[in-house]
Amino acid sequence: MKPEACLEVANKSRRQAEFYFEKGNAGRAFAHFLVALKLCPSWKTEVNQQFVTTLCAWGETLDQQQRYKDLFSCYEQALEIFPDNEEVLNNLGSHLYRWGHTLEACNYFHKAVASNNRFLPAVRNLQGCCNLLVERWHYRMLNDSVRNDAYRAAITRRVVQQGTGTSVLDIGTGTGLLSLFASEARAEHVFACDCSPAMIKIASQVVEANAAGKNVTLLNKMSTDIVIPTDIPARVSLVVTETVDAGLLGEGILESLIHAWEHLLIPSADVRVVPQSATVWMAPIQCLHIAKKYRVLEMFSATDEMQMEAGNNLQQTGFDFNKLQMVAKRDEPYDTEDLNMVPGGYRFLAKPRKALDIRFDNCKDMSNWLTGLKQTEVSFECIEPGHVDAIVAWFDLHLDDITTLSSTPQAEDDSDNLHKASCWDQAVFPLQHVQLKQGDRLSISVSCHGGKISVNVSDYDMDTLELALQSSSISKHEECDGVNSKEMKMMTTDSEIMYGITFEDSAIPQEAVRFLNDECWMKVLDTTAKYFCQKANHNQICSVLDMCPFPVLGLHLLKKQQLNVKCVYTCPAVDVIKRLSQLNCITADRIEYLDEKYLLEYLQQSKSRFDIIIVHPVDQTGELKENVLNILPLLRSSLADGGIILPQQISIYGQLIDSDWLKEVSHVLDDSRTCGFNIAPFINVYQVPRHLDLNLSTLGVSLVSSASELFQLNLDRDCSNITQIVTVPATHSGKANALAYWYDILIHEAMPSISTRHHSSHVNQAVILFEPSLSVSELHCVQLRVTFHQGFIYVEPLHN
Repeated sequence: MKPEACLEVANKSRRQAEFYFEKGNAGRAFAHFLVALKLCPSWKTEVNQQFVTTLCAWGETLDQQQRYKDLFSCYEQALEIFPDNEEVLNNLGSHLYRWGHTLEACNYFHKAVASNNRFLPAVRNLQGCCNLLVERWHYRMLNDSVRNDAYRAAITRRVVQQGTGTSVLDIGTGTGLLSLFASEARAEHVFACDCSPAMIKIASQVVEANAAGKNVTLLNKMSTDIVIPTDIPARVSLVVTETVDAGLLGEGILESLIHAWEHLLIPSADVRVVPQSATVWMAPIQCLHIAKKYRVLEMFSATDEMQMEAGNNLQQTGFDFNKLQMVAKRDEPYDTEDLNMVPGGYRFLAKPRKALDIRFDNCKDMSNWLTGLKQTEVSFECIEPGHVDAIVAWFDLHLDDITTLSSTPQAEDDSDNLHKASCWDQAVFPLQHVQLKQGDRLSISVSCHGGKISVNVSDYDMDTLELALQSSSISKHEECDGVNSKEMKMMTTDSEIMYGITFEDSAIPQEAVRFLNDECWMKVLDTTAKYFCQKANHNQICSVLDMCPFPVLGLHLLKKQQLNVKCVYTCPAVDVIKRLSQLNCITADRIEYLDEKYLLEYLQQSKSRFDIIIVHPVDQTGELKENVLNILPLLRSSLADGGIILPQQISIYGQLIDSDWLKEVSHVLDDSRTCGFNIAPFINVYQVPRHLDLNLSTLGVSLVSSASELFQLNLDRDCSNITQIVTVPATHSGKANALAYWYDILIHEAMPSISTRHHSSHVNQAVILFEPSLSVSELHCVQLRVTFHQGFIYVEPLHN
């Protein structure tokens, strides 16, 4: 085609594309844009934004119609024209992510960030993908040289003992480190399996880089799905695994090893597994930090000082949250904590006792534990009085007869055969209402349910039971109504039954428990309610929308005024709110309940108008809630005349810090941590700079600067995008490898602000790591470019 004819066709196609673009017909617009740009590539800069917007709209339509092949074809054609367009790459990654192709999506997010590292939608998506593909504990494990050296020694001994012809199965290989140990020890062949495609990809790179490809075969499947001879030619003579969690059994080690003994291991006396057995230790502890996660402690009233700050001698709202003993709803038998990093510390109320022994080289023993046929009783004698907030557990992992790894929190010196690992937390089994005096005995039963260790209180003295009954407002008459004292003491635990005392109507989400235990928030909300009760005309406050984890402000106002409250909830806590309202003499018809998943639809369709809307804009992990910030325009349009959104303002503060712990949980430091094997370059591709849910008071950080305000969000106006340069004065010379950040939240201008840096805050802090670290000098200033995009915070040092 002659150049003149090409230009004529291109012009016509471009006009048609722009016509259909204006009409909202994305499919036709996209087709015409493709023709125009292929004929006239020089127009790329001019029509870039229109083309990308059209592609995005057409892609969403094809996605909704499940025309995946057509969608991918459109993006392939678009990338031929715009191969480095970060928005096109990011959108294609987003589609792949929604289809479940996380590894492929991550590849496109990587390309988008490589094209423009300030395109925050791609930066955010990449970090989210990396967190999903490679769980953060991999870095902590690989940096634990004590763990790695111990496994290397034990595997080497086993392979050498078995001699020529040793075949090994590595269950849950991860990066392939245990397979490298077996290969190094000259096993004839190593089969390594993992169900994660991302980990198999990393392991294949690691095996190749360490020249172990000749005798290591990788299998992307669960060990329980391995078939002989399809996947491996014959049974193996050694199994190695490290599929243990803080509670030892939570990653399915019993199921996988039982299957291995029955189907994959040679039936011979010489066959072995590493580890060969484990011992679990337990102890009762008192810990306020743990208690605040699992039961609502006594609620606080606003202090006289806060009332004076609010401007007047404020009246009481009269709502009593202590009329119902509320506890956290739990779906798992235990949680985890690093007891050495618990704010406020903890104390043992009894000496640790051995709770159970499990032999991984004995199939019958494992089966008896797994099926619940085997359990143990453990009795503790209280060495000092206190409230038992939890039973904590840790384990000794006996790799062989010589070497044992321990996850103990106790600071004891390593013996010749006991090595304290730093990569595991401890398991926490929360208890409710167990008060012990010195000399009292507490008995627990330890068993296995659903493949995980479970703990139940089986007995404690009657005085303790009476105290528990009184503290939970259960009278002796209620106790005897169908359940006697003996039965009460033998009850098992789940999300509704709390260690001997039932609270079926008082279980609420853990986020709500932590929120209600935050003294600063409760005092400010109490004072805010009193302020509105006194300052506002009662007829002017008719309707309140409360989106907090628990409707504290709404219930305070409801007690004092004739208004309606709509509560937005995320999990079934409605019955608890109803029961609590009934105990405070509030009629049920004045409270409405709205499931959070229907909130957006409600705001778009409802004509309701609210005088007060209170949101909870921060997650307990320290992240701003994107879903809340995104609906602020709808919330503002749902206000009545003169209505107000609370909080009114959020100030984001940051501080330069240096932390060795952050380095160890963020990326593999060097080959010396992994016994000289080259692993770091392959797994560090998935490292992320942002870490959430941290408590700076126990993190062991060095403060390099004072706290500086990064930016402010005013919820009564648009605050979706902010970019600004912030100057942070250094207070010490040295290195800064991260910026910690938190929030000062101003509920109302008449109230003091709430800092999430406070020691009792239910919201933790977050950090953004710098790579490489910054060199700073005392009294000099560090300039940071701070960008905020739809709830996502991105910080970039401008100079070193």
